[in-house]
Amino acid sequence: MPAPAALADRAAITALIDASYLGGLRAGSWATASRAFHPDAIMYGHVGESSLTGPAAPNLAAYIANHGPAPRLTAVVDVLDATDSTAVARVQMEHDAAGASFVDLLTLWKGPDGWQIIAKAFATYAP
Repeated sequence: MPAPAALADRAAITALIDASYLGGLRAGSWATASRAFHPDAIMYGHVGESSLTGPAAPNLAAYIANHGPAPRLTAVVDVLDATDSTAVARVQMEHDAAGASFVDLLTLWKGPDGWQIIAKAFATYAP
């Protein structure tokens, strides 16, 4: 069994998610949000009756372009488990740019460029 990640890795994961992914959502900037995602990252989830599936980049870029900044976005990031090269995090967020609230389950990988989100599964909820 792999050894648990050091506290510094957990802090780096939380910082990446908060500064890049959530920071990009707050600013309405895919350029900022994309820093958190591996170029081949995938995502699956539902927004109301619609499904968003497949590559994360075009789906998230379109969502951000269509809805703009989310200055009221609040979020809690929990690193559920981490090793020296893999991690799973849960992000609970409310008040995105479309007024929606989400729970994201993120899988991260630490590669040559540091920590990156490689998969996102999400669902909306009513706060």
